[in-house]
Amino acid sequence: MANADRFGETSKIVMSICYHHLSSEVRRQGLFGKLMGKVNFWLREENREEKKEALKTH
Repeated sequence: MANADRFGETSKIVMSICYHHLSSEVRRQGLFGKLMGKVNFWLREENREEKKEALKTH
């Protein structure tokens, strides 16, 4: 369940980045998946709460 919870958090973060901060010209096929992988990997490391807050503020 920990992976599913982390995946849900990752999805919310990436969706807010991808659809609220990027223009339609920048969004392209596969961008959401690439960002999901990077953010998910980053959240797997220690200091998860700090990183989650840092992503939300930027």
